[in-house]
Amino acid sequence: LMTVVGVLSVWSEYNLSWLMFSKEDLALADFVREKTPKDALFLTSDSHRHPVPALAGRRIVMGYRGWLWGYGIDYRSRELDVLTMYGGGEEAFALMKNYGVGYAVVEKNKITELNVAKEFFIQKFPLIYESANYSIFKVD
Repeated sequence: LMTVVGVLSVWSEYNLSWLMFSKEDLALADFVREKTPKDALFLTSDSHRHPVPALAGRRIVMGYRGWLWGYGIDYRSRELDVLTMYGGGEEAFALMKNYGVGYAVVEKNKITELNVAKEFFIQKFPLIYESANYSIFKVD
C-alpha cells in the first residue's frame, strides 16, 4: 500500500505543470523590450511576477508590497499615489508627471482591486499594446 501511494505521488508530481509566465506575458515582455526605451518608467500593479519588471527589465513605480514590507520600506504613500494614478483625473496627471511615468499597464484582473478608471486611460492616452489581459497606454 505504501508503494502504491508513493508511485501515485511521484506520478502526480510528474504531471503537474506550474506556469510562472504565460505566452501572453512573454509576448507583452517582448513588446516592451522592443518598443520602449530601456529607462522607461511603467505604472503597473504590484504583482510579484509582473512581466514588465521581471521579463522586460523595465522600472516600475512600485514593486510588490510583500517584498517592500519585508525589507522595512514604508511604501504606503507611494501605494496611495499608484491608486490615485489608476483612478484617473487631474491629480493622476500631476502624479504621473511628478514620477515621470511613461507608460501605464492596465491589467484586466486588477481593474477592480486597483479601482482602475480604464475609460480615463482610453480617453487621455494612446493605446499602444493590447492583448486579452493587458493594455499599455503611452503616457508622455
